[in-house]
Amino acid sequence: MRTSILLLATLLPVGAAQALAQATDEFVARETAVWQAVKDKQLDAFTAALDTSVVGVYADGIHTRAAEVASVRQANLRSFTLTEFATRRLDPRTTLLTYRAVVAGDAGGQDFSGTYWVASLWRQIGGRWRTVFHTEIKAP
Repeated sequence: MRTSILLLATLLPVGAAQALAQATDEFVARETAVWQAVKDKQLDAFTAALDTSVVGVYADGIHTRAAEVASVRQANLRSFTLTEFATRRLDPRTTLLTYRAVVAGDAGGQDFSGTYWVASLWRQIGGRWRTVFHTEIKAP
Protein backbone atom coordinates (compact mmCIF):
# COMPACT_ATOMS: atom_id res chain seq x y z
CA MET A 1 0.00 0.00 0.00
CA ARG A 2 2.76 2.43 0.95
CA THR A 3 4.56 1.69 -2.32
CA SER A 4 1.48 2.50 -4.39
CA ILE A 5 0.98 5.78 -2.50
CA LEU A 6 4.60 6.75 -3.13
CA LEU A 7 4.28 5.77 -6.79
CA LEU A 8 1.10 7.82 -7.11
CA ALA A 9 2.77 10.80 -5.43
CA THR A 10 5.65 10.69 -7.91
CA LEU A 11 3.34 10.33 -10.94
CA LEU A 12 0.96 13.17 -10.06
CA PRO A 13 3.42 15.95 -10.97
CA VAL A 14 4.14 14.19 -14.28
CA GLY A 15 0.43 13.97 -15.05
CA ALA A 16 -0.09 17.61 -14.10
CA ALA A 17 2.81 18.66 -16.32
CA GLN A 18 1.38 16.67 -19.23
CA ALA A 19 -2.07 18.19 -18.70
CA LEU A 20 -0.55 21.69 -18.67
CA ALA A 21 1.43 20.99 -21.85
CA GLN A 22 -1.72 19.69 -23.56
CA ALA A 23 -3.72 22.75 -22.45
CA THR A 24 -0.96 25.04 -23.70
CA ASP A 25 -0.92 23.24 -27.06
CA GLU A 26 -4.70 23.61 -27.38
CA PHE A 27 -4.64 27.34 -26.68
CA VAL A 28 -1.60 27.91 -28.90
CA ALA A 29 -3.54 26.20 -31.70
CA ARG A 30 -6.62 28.37 -31.04
CA GLU A 31 -4.60 31.58 -30.96
CA THR A 32 -2.58 30.64 -34.05
CA ALA A 33 -5.81 29.90 -35.92
CA VAL A 34 -7.06 33.41 -35.14
CA TRP A 35 -3.83 34.95 -36.48
CA GLN A 36 -4.07 32.73 -39.57
CA ALA A 37 -7.67 33.87 -40.14
CA VAL A 38 -6.46 37.48 -40.07
CA LYS A 39 -3.64 36.69 -42.51
CA ASP A 40 -6.01 34.80 -44.84
CA LYS A 41 -8.68 37.52 -44.59
CA GLN A 42 -11.23 35.04 -43.21
CA LEU A 43 -13.33 37.54 -41.29
CA ASP A 44 -16.02 34.99 -40.41
CA ALA A 45 -13.48 32.70 -38.71
CA PHE A 46 -11.89 35.68 -36.95
CA THR A 47 -15.24 37.00 -35.74
CA ALA A 48 -16.36 33.56 -34.56
CA ALA A 49 -13.36 33.39 -32.20
CA LEU A 50 -14.43 36.61 -30.45
CA ASP A 51 -17.05 36.79 -27.75
CA THR A 52 -19.66 39.50 -28.32
CA SER A 53 -18.33 41.28 -25.21
CA VAL A 54 -14.65 41.10 -26.24
CA VAL A 55 -12.44 44.03 -25.25
CA GLY A 56 -9.21 44.88 -27.06
CA VAL A 57 -6.62 47.30 -25.66
CA TYR A 58 -4.11 48.87 -28.03
CA ALA A 59 -2.10 52.06 -28.47
CA ASP A 60 -5.01 53.62 -30.37
CA GLY A 61 -7.54 52.88 -27.63
CA ILE A 62 -10.08 50.34 -26.44
CA HIS A 63 -11.82 48.22 -29.06
CA THR A 64 -15.22 46.56 -29.05
CA ARG A 65 -15.91 43.51 -31.19
CA ALA A 66 -17.05 45.76 -34.06
CA ALA A 67 -13.85 47.82 -33.80
CA GLU A 68 -11.74 44.63 -33.77
CA VAL A 69 -13.40 43.37 -36.95
CA ALA A 70 -13.08 46.79 -38.64
CA SER A 71 -9.39 46.91 -37.72
CA VAL A 72 -8.73 43.43 -39.07
CA ARG A 73 -10.66 44.22 -42.25
CA GLN A 74 -8.07 46.93 -43.02
CA ALA A 75 -5.04 44.82 -42.06
CA ASN A 76 -2.72 43.20 -44.54
CA LEU A 77 -0.86 40.68 -42.37
CA ARG A 78 1.90 39.28 -44.56
CA SER A 79 3.57 37.04 -41.98
CA PHE A 80 3.60 36.19 -38.29
CA THR A 81 5.61 34.06 -35.90
CA LEU A 82 4.28 33.34 -32.40
CA THR A 83 6.68 32.15 -29.65
CA GLU A 84 7.35 32.19 -25.91
CA PHE A 85 3.86 31.03 -24.94
CA ALA A 86 2.76 30.85 -21.32
CA THR A 87 -0.65 29.55 -20.30
CA ARG A 88 -2.29 30.34 -16.97
CA ARG A 89 -5.54 28.61 -16.11
CA LEU A 90 -7.43 31.17 -14.02
CA ASP A 91 -10.41 28.91 -13.42
CA PRO A 92 -11.87 25.88 -15.23
CA ARG A 93 -13.50 28.12 -17.86
CA THR A 94 -10.89 30.90 -18.19
CA THR A 95 -7.35 30.75 -19.56
CA LEU A 96 -4.82 33.54 -20.02
CA LEU A 97 -2.35 33.10 -22.86
CA THR A 98 0.72 35.35 -23.14
CA TYR A 99 3.32 35.24 -25.90
CA ARG A 100 5.60 37.09 -28.31
CA ALA A 101 4.50 37.89 -31.88
CA VAL A 102 6.80 38.95 -34.70
CA VAL A 103 4.70 40.31 -37.54
CA ALA A 104 5.01 41.96 -40.92
CA GLY A 105 2.12 43.92 -42.32
CA ASP A 106 0.32 47.20 -42.84
CA ALA A 107 -3.09 48.76 -42.36
CA GLY A 108 -4.44 51.95 -43.83
CA GLY A 109 -1.06 52.80 -45.33
CA GLN A 110 0.73 52.42 -41.99
CA ASP A 111 3.34 49.73 -41.45
CA PHE A 112 2.81 47.80 -38.20
CA SER A 113 5.66 45.32 -38.63
CA GLY A 114 7.66 44.48 -35.53
CA THR A 115 7.76 42.49 -32.32
CA TYR A 116 4.84 42.60 -29.90
CA TRP A 117 4.08 41.22 -26.45
CA VAL A 118 0.56 39.83 -26.51
CA ALA A 119 -2.07 38.63 -24.04
CA SER A 120 -5.36 36.93 -24.83
CA LEU A 121 -7.96 35.84 -22.33
CA TRP A 122 -10.06 32.89 -23.46
CA ARG A 123 -13.32 31.93 -21.77
CA GLN A 124 -15.51 28.92 -22.32
CA ILE A 125 -19.00 30.25 -23.09
CA GLY A 126 -21.83 27.98 -24.14
CA GLY A 127 -19.41 25.08 -24.59
CA ARG A 128 -17.12 27.05 -26.96
CA TRP A 129 -13.84 28.81 -26.22
CA ARG A 130 -13.88 32.47 -27.25
CA THR A 131 -11.56 35.42 -26.79
CA VAL A 132 -12.95 37.89 -24.24
CA PHE A 133 -9.85 40.12 -23.98
CA HIS A 134 -6.83 40.80 -26.20
CA THR A 135 -3.97 43.27 -26.01
CA GLU A 136 -0.71 43.88 -27.84
CA ILE A 137 2.17 46.17 -26.99
CA LYS A 138 4.99 46.82 -29.42
CA ALA A 139 8.40 45.91 -28.03
CA PRO A 140 11.02 48.67 -28.05
